[in-house]
Amino acid sequence: GRDAFATLAVTSPSLRVTPNGPVVAWNADDRLVVKRWDGAAWVNLGTDDGPVNSGGFVPSLTLAPDGSVYVAWAESAAGFGLQSIKAAHGTLAGWTSLGGAINPPEFADFADSQRMQLTVGADGAPLVAYASFDFGVGVEVRRWDGTAWNLLGARQANAPTNRVMHLSVDVARTGTQVTLSWPNTIA
Repeated sequence: GRDAFATLAVTSPSLRVTPNGPVVAWNADDRLVVKRWDGAAWVNLGTDDGPVNSGGFVPSLTLAPDGSVYVAWAESAAGFGLQSIKAAHGTLAGWTSLGGAINPPEFADFADSQRMQLTVGADGAPLVAYASFDFGVGVEVRRWDGTAWNLLGARQANAPTNRVMHLSVDVARTGTQVTLSWPNTIA
């Protein structure tokens, strides 16, 4: 199954195993690629390589209850090096965008997938947790309600001299409890 990766500069892979086989997302030459293994070869999930043609990087994949996938990724905004987080739902038929940018401007400086993670709640709705690399900004979790990304609870603020690193999020499979963990880097 190495052929899908043979000619690309592959970075930031994210892998999930669905009932239909594995799905992997990665950054290749400044674009987001999502492929699934069909038993013989790596093929597109849907009709395109992925949900965006250019600019998507550091993807995070998770499974929907029906075996389809959600993917979140970072995208550079306006040439300033600031980043927005976007998401899409992928099935064998194609991709559906889940709104616009998920993160507010003060969270536009996160640098990699260590500070963004996607999961699915017990109700099947996708949740994205993300953190700012700036000192003192903190961590947020947002939930897709079918039309918008809504903040869950309050922002978890960091001490003014700490940076969030290696964010991890999970949800109880029954109920609504969301659990976050992260170590801090102290300046």
